[in-house]
Amino acid sequence: SDVYKRQGLLYPVMRSATKWFPMLYVNNERVAIHGPIKAKKGEVSGGPNQRHVGIALVGALNVGSVALFFDERVRSNLSDPPSYAVHRQYSEKVAPWLTKGQPMGMFRMGSSIVMVMDVAADQEIQVNQGDKVQVGQCLVR
Repeated sequence: SDVYKRQGLLYPVMRSATKWFPMLYVNNERVAIHGPIKAKKGEVSGGPNQRHVGIALVGALNVGSVALFFDERVRSNLSDPPSYAVHRQYSEKVAPWLTKGQPMGMFRMGSSIVMVMDVAADQEIQVNQGDKVQVGQCLVR
């Protein structure tokens, strides 16, 4: 599991802003989290079929900062962040496993989340591109 913090701009992230700033999510400051998805019963953990998830917490205009509940050392909105606040790599023994419904972090004001994940063949995606997702809404069943 890895956490990366990338310095960047803080453009507004409302949908209309993406017309004016087509690379908005690429250029804005963000904290990205990447790691394996816990293997389901009968799946081999760490094998060639291991599924992964990537989540980017994208900063925006007027967003105070991004906070991760599992590692307070990773911080955003620092003009000259220390190296441990830019990249954290966790060994398998101390990787922050999150359980279903467990909060992982927060924005101090609000912003956008970009999420990319492997979905098992027997699962169904519950949202479509462009849908507004609410807190607690089921994404994959």
